[in-house]
Amino acid sequence: MSKQERFSGGAPFHHVAVLADNSEHALHALRHAVQMATLFNARLDVALIENGSPGSGEALDLFGHNAADRLALKQALIARITNRAGVQARPTILDGHTSKAILEFVRDRGCDLLVIGATTAHSIYDQLWGSRSEQIARDGICSVLVVRSAPNG
Repeated sequence: MSKQERFSGGAPFHHVAVLADNSEHALHALRHAVQMATLFNARLDVALIENGSPGSGEALDLFGHNAADRLALKQALIARITNRAGVQARPTILDGHTSKAILEFVRDRGCDLLVIGATTAHSIYDQLWGSRSEQIARDGICSVLVVRSAPNG
C-alpha cells in the first residue's frame, strides 16, 4: 500500500507552506514541511521572512549582512534541504514578521497546510497575546502544524 493510499479520499494536503527565518525552529519546521510535501506529493511554498525580529535567529546570526546577502544565504539553505529530498520549493520574500502577513500569504497561495516552528514569548506583547506561532494557529485559515524542536541530548 502506498503512502497516499493509506488516506481515504486521497491526500489530505495538496499545498504546503512553511515559514522560514534563520532560526533553528524555522529550519526544523522546513525539514518537516519537506517531509509532508514528499509524503503527500504536495506543492511547497516557503515564506522567507526578511525583517528579523528581536530574539529570532536571523537577528543574531545574520547581523551585519546586507539584505541581498541574507536572502542568498536563506535561499541556498532552503535549496540544499529541499534538493536533498527531491522536493521543488517556491520561495517568496515576506517583508515583516507579523501574523497578518503570514496568514495573507497562506490565503493568497491557497495553501491547505502551514508548517511553523514553535517559538517562545520574547516580549511583554508575546506574553500577553501569545507568540507568533500561537497567533497563527489560533487565527489560521488552514491546518497549522506547529513543530517543536527536537530535545537536546
